[in-house]
Amino acid sequence: MYEKKRLGMWRPYGHSKLKIPLFMKLTWILMLVATLQVSASSFAQKISIRGKQVALASLLKEVQRKSGLNIFYAQGLVSPQAKLDVDFQNTEAIQILREVLPQFDLDYKMMDKSIVLIRKEEKKENLRQTNI
Repeated sequence: MYEKKRLGMWRPYGHSKLKIPLFMKLTWILMLVATLQVSASSFAQKISIRGKQVALASLLKEVQRKSGLNIFYAQGLVSPQAKLDVDFQNTEAIQILREVLPQFDLDYKMMDKSIVLIRKEEKKENLRQTNI
């Protein structure tokens, strides 16, 4: 029936104290999500490689050059006679490694922007040692 008069500061258009900080929080969250999305898409760059009878070592160097990843492996791990035909169009570097390395009984371990190639047996032994 009777309207209570509020004491204190006058707020235009009925805005309360809680709406402005909530708006600021939502803006901050949206900016953070947008930044993370750009970061994730720039990390997963697509590369194209094509060739016949390409040496595995030169394929790894080409993937490293085009993707910006650092690929490390022991000198005797990759055979100089290891050759293969490749035709990858707009493929992620990790996907190329997943398709190529099993042909040579190799696997990889990723750490940040570095990839370390290992033999498949070594990976199984490392898993056993960490479980003990």
